[in-house]
Amino acid sequence: MPNLFAGVSLALQSMLSHQAAVQVIEHNVANANTEGYKRQEAVLKAGPAISYSGASYLMGVGQLGTGVVVDSIRRFSTDFYDMRYRSEIQSAAQYNLESSILSQIEDEFSETSSSGLVSQLDSFWSSWQQLSVDPSNSALRAELVDVANTLTQAIQSRALNIRTVQAEQNTQITQRVDSINQLAEQVARLNGEIMRVVSLGEQPNDLMDQRDTLLDELAKVSGASVSMQTNGDAIVSINGHVLVQSVESFDLETYADPANANLYAIRWSDGQEVNPTSGELAGLFSARDGVLGDQMQVLDDLSNALITRINELHLSGYASGKTSSVSANNTITSIQAGELATGQTELSTGQYFIETRQNAGTWQFRVVDATGTPASIQLTDLSGYSDDWQDIPASGGSYDTGRGLTLQFGTDSSQYTETSYTTGAASVQFYEQQAFFTGTDALSIAVNANILSNSNLLATATAPNQPGNGDLARALANVRTETLMNGGLSTINQFYTSQVATFGVEVNRASTNATDRQAIADVIDQQRLSISGVNLNEEAAKLVTAQKAFEASARLMTVIDEMLDTIINGMGLVGR
Repeated sequence: MPNLFAGVSLALQSMLSHQAAVQVIEHNVANANTEGYKRQEAVLKAGPAISYSGASYLMGVGQLGTGVVVDSIRRFSTDFYDMRYRSEIQSAAQYNLESSILSQIEDEFSETSSSGLVSQLDSFWSSWQQLSVDPSNSALRAELVDVANTLTQAIQSRALNIRTVQAEQNTQITQRVDSINQLAEQVARLNGEIMRVVSLGEQPNDLMDQRDTLLDELAKVSGASVSMQTNGDAIVSINGHVLVQSVESFDLETYADPANANLYAIRWSDGQEVNPTSGELAGLFSARDGVLGDQMQVLDDLSNALITRINELHLSGYASGKTSSVSANNTITSIQAGELATGQTELSTGQYFIETRQNAGTWQFRVVDATGTPASIQLTDLSGYSDDWQDIPASGGSYDTGRGLTLQFGTDSSQYTETSYTTGAASVQFYEQQAFFTGTDALSIAVNANILSNSNLLATATAPNQPGNGDLARALANVRTETLMNGGLSTINQFYTSQVATFGVEVNRASTNATDRQAIADVIDQQRLSISGVNLNEEAAKLVTAQKAFEASARLMTVIDEMLDTIINGMGLVGR
């Protein structure tokens, strides 16, 4: 039955409910600038009504309310916008990082100045052309060697910078993997706390805010997706593989990939490979193995084409001077490494040349006549050898041609000795064929050290003992026009120019995508902040309303107290 004491309870409940509302407002104001905080609201509802059916006729029939109670502390959740934001921030993070990495080497592929690789290639071809006109000119020879050396250094520098930037990504990949593992552990811990609170029928608003912030960061770094469960669990996965489920997280690890120059790859702790498709990890791999890997391959292909073709021609030609010579009845006692003299079973009257070269790390020799044509001869003790280039036995040993010329092969390739050539009235001259380039790729390409120290070893002629013959130098200059690249469709210059243009497109693509995706992510973030963010003006208005309701409830308490005082102390014995 209603009475004044019930009124006291009603007023007290109202005061407590509006006090809770004030506390929530204070919590919002305090966290107005807290990242990831979602504003809250005390949801009030009317208390359960009391029925008066069957009561005294003086009270009538019906129900009276019992005031107000706090139904829940509402969190302004933005699940839809959270999902959209995480999707866009993944892409934005990927392109932002990719753009940042590519910008580090963008200048390396600039072709707007004389330091550009195309310009240096042009200088290389032009130097050969100039030398072909005057092959005996020592200044032109020195200039060509210098130009070629500058070219190889430029290629090496670009390749080294790419490798350096790629190696730096290993550190960043390791850092990202460590961060993912730490974030996953924190999410798993929060999952446990949130599920416990939910199981008690309560709303763990602040815990969910903390977890959402971690989930945003996970999406940004790893491209992870999230599935929310009704029990409060957040299941996190990367490309379909679970990263977090309930209170358990699954670690990622890095390892050196031998199939990719020992650059780092990622796998799960169970050994399954991870191939990120979005987020910062995807940006790292896309830049390192995609764009940078492609550019490294471009430099390797260019270097390989230069090494192969230039060496092929250079090894077929002749330098301006001979290294050693012997005539009938003369004796050769010492020739430097590679300058192998050989003999013939029988030399007719005339001039013959013994050429030596180093090919793919192996010293070779052959005998040619004055026109450069392989001589029709057979070495007695080297039966089975043809008249073309032959490998020098690595084991060394002494070989007698049977016609007065003995070949002594050194086991350490330090020297070769020839003795007792006495046959006929012919002369024998020795030429060492030098490869122009050494190395196999962009990191190792270099001008042959022997040529660097002695430009007279530059082969310019197509026949021996013809210092004015510049035909080979001309052929080397014409490599500029040979379609050696792209399956015979492009010259070396055209190939590199097109690849530089492609790289520029990739740099612009990454930058544009980063700007566009970040702009979209920012818009979505503002949309969710418009729902979940704290508006101090709104909170101030709510505070005034809650304060007035609290004051009114307090005033009601005072009125009831006065009424009780009247009844107890103002009605005499009746009131007692």
